Parts: sequence; C-alpha cells; structure tokens
Amino acid sequence: MYKIVVAGRGGMSKAWIDYALKREDARIVGLVDLRKEQAEAAAEKYGLRCGTYTDVREAITSEGRISSST
Repeated sequence: MYKIVVAGRGGMSKAWIDYALKREDARIVGLVDLRKEQAEAAAEKYGLRCGTYTDVREAITSEGRISSST
C-alpha cells in the first residue's frame, strides 16, 4: 500500500487527488498547504480522513515515511 501526501492546493492537486483515490493500492495520508484551512477544506471536500499540514517535512515525518535529524 502506497501512502501519499499531496502538497499544495494549486490546479494540479485535484488531478493528483483524483488519481490517488482511484488506485486500490494507495491512500492519501496527508494534505499540505501553506494555508492550513485550504488543506482542511480539501480533506472535507474529498471525504478524506487524513492529516492536514502547513509543512511538507512535518507531514512526511508525521506519517512515518522519513525521520529528520534537523
């Protein structure tokens, strides 16, 4: 199972979210935007139960994909 974090709420984010939702081997685990309310709105719009973040490093680290020493 692939875990996906979508960063940004620009024009391409809809395409990436739609693509990820169609895949049986993937799930969206986080949405990121500099304005957290935008990430929260996307989660609500798509019915996603995932973390919302303003920092991509935090999102990836929180979802267990990498560790950071900085």
